[in-house]
Amino acid sequence: MSHYPVRVQAVRSQGCAERPFVNVPIALARALDLQKGELVEWKVVDRRRLLLLRAPTPSPLPAKPRKPKIP
Repeated sequence: MSHYPVRVQAVRSQGCAERPFVNVPIALARALDLQKGELVEWKVVDRRRLLLLRAPTPSPLPAKPRKPKIP
């Protein structure tokens, strides 16, 4: 089992309350094979444990044919 320590940060926006923020370390994202834009969900197991759930992957849309560029 690997460990990836992360520090919780505070995000302060003008006129908004302070919000906690956590980044996913790149090593962890790679270990989980997370992809840009992938939908994930956090489930609270208890105060010490979170469960990361992946959304079911939708079937890919068919590629649209590209129009050739005309100079």
